[in-house]
Amino acid sequence: MKRKMLPLLSCALLISLTIADAYAGEQLKCVKRSDPPRSKIRVEVEDLKVGALYTAIVTSGIKSRTSSRAANGVGVAEFHFDSNKKDVLAGATKIGRKFISSDVDVLVTDAMGNVLVDKSVACRLK
Repeated sequence: MKRKMLPLLSCALLISLTIADAYAGEQLKCVKRSDPPRSKIRVEVEDLKVGALYTAIVTSGIKSRTSSRAANGVGVAEFHFDSNKKDVLAGATKIGRKFISSDVDVLVTDAMGNVLVDKSVACRLK
């Protein structure tokens, strides 16, 4: 009996991961400015369950930063990471001016820890 259940559980897990990957539409943008130095990352994930909580983790080189949890009322979760003081005061998660060293890896999870987005984005240099 246990041997019959293992393939079924594996199949169910694979299907749920595929569905999670398929329903999350995402937009990932990052900008690295050299003069004056500034790092800016924007993550937007669409087609999400309304009212759920989500977290974004961004990593560049050896530096990593986690957002506060974002609730969404319309099926969209937005995360802003910025080194600009005005943007941080407006709600962006603070990152260092030289946070972005190369590409940025973005991980977005739901409140249960399920991964919805796991992507890398090449940053624009200005």
